[in-house]
Amino acid sequence: MSPSSKPNTPAPHPAPDFNNHQALAYRYEDEISLIDLWLVLVRRRLTIFTVAALLSTAGLLYALLSPSTYLYSTVIETGTVVNDNGMIMPVESPSALLTKVKRAYIPQVLHNANSKDDEQRYDLDASIPKESGLIVLEAKGAVSERDIYMALLTDVTRLAAQDHKETQNVTRGHLERELADENITLASLLDEATLNVEKSKLENELQSARLTLAEIRDPNNQRLPIDVLEIEKENAKLTLNSLKDQHTLIKAKISREGETAQLIKKQITDLQEQIAQALQHRQRGTTEATDEARAMTLLMISNEIQQNRNHLAELEERLYVELEDKKEELQKNLADNARRQTVQQKSIALIERQIQKAAADNLRLAEKQQPAIDEIESELTKLSADQKHQIARQRQVIKELENRVANIRETRAVASPMQSLLPVGPSKILIVALSLIVGLMLGIFVAFIREFLSKASQQTKKTLAVQ
Repeated sequence: MSPSSKPNTPAPHPAPDFNNHQALAYRYEDEISLIDLWLVLVRRRLTIFTVAALLSTAGLLYALLSPSTYLYSTVIETGTVVNDNGMIMPVESPSALLTKVKRAYIPQVLHNANSKDDEQRYDLDASIPKESGLIVLEAKGAVSERDIYMALLTDVTRLAAQDHKETQNVTRGHLERELADENITLASLLDEATLNVEKSKLENELQSARLTLAEIRDPNNQRLPIDVLEIEKENAKLTLNSLKDQHTLIKAKISREGETAQLIKKQITDLQEQIAQALQHRQRGTTEATDEARAMTLLMISNEIQQNRNHLAELEERLYVELEDKKEELQKNLADNARRQTVQQKSIALIERQIQKAAADNLRLAEKQQPAIDEIESELTKLSADQKHQIARQRQVIKELENRVANIRETRAVASPMQSLLPVGPSKILIVALSLIVGLMLGIFVAFIREFLSKASQQTKKTLAVQ
């Protein structure tokens, strides 16, 4: 039988791939179905209800057992003063007072309260409502703590008021002293004796002004300052002439010093020639010296040369040092003399202007004194009317001071510390409702966790069985 005649045998089926089948199963299990979720919730309803019941019971117990919390509050109004412009100003800005309340007063009263009871800790808060200058103090606590919180709020208010009271007392004392002084002034204005004193004072001033005018117009008085200035002018001219004479004398001394210098220069020239001749004689004598007589002659020539040189040095020192110093000193004296003459000439010119001014001043004084007399006479005429105006102004000043004292309002609590009518915070029904909702959510979460753990355990067992 040929190979081509062999019967057709069916091809073998491929072996099932276990890994692919398992992957498909896992992929199918990863798909989320709402029906499956519902079935899980139904199957685990006991767990859900148990967790929800436990949390609801806990919330109910908390709502029933926890004490109600109330709000205790008070409002602090900053005290005021009146400034010099009559404006009502706060003793301290609300923001600054709030800082003191938070950083100083509240910690102080809380420290005192907490140190008395180590098991209980109290808390206070302060704030400024928007667009308000008031400070709100608040605290939350149970009804059993009402008296304590009321006392704490009162203590904080008292500390703030006490701090401002010291400043206000200083201001009030100053204003009261000023008010007392103004009242004394008013009493003085209302006294007729004061008017008579003022009238007598003005009459004396008028008499004095008239006497002054008469003295100004007196020819002898007008001439006296001018005569004094004329004498000063003559003395200044004498001093100027003396300076001119000294100037001439100094110039003559300078001229004589120049002549002395010429004479000394001539003497120096003669000495230099004598020294040169003596040096020549000594040189010839040195070459020709043969006996003691010639040696003695050379010694005498040397002594003469030395004496001439010493004399020459003295003349040169006198010419170039002493005479130069004298010349410089004379030149300095000459310059000083010239400057003093200039100053003296200016002094004479100034005295001449003062003489002219004195004459003009006499005229101006007379012209100014008459309006002063007219003014005093006018003041005498309107003295009574002015006194009435001064009394009215003084009363107005006193009234303003009284208003400033009256407007010094102390820092205070707008109302006594109060307890809120209703508890604050979440209500008991809300607490129970929230605990029920949280219990249901937590129960559902626990149910899914248990379902996941159950399926994971089953899958682990299947895997181990296949292996």
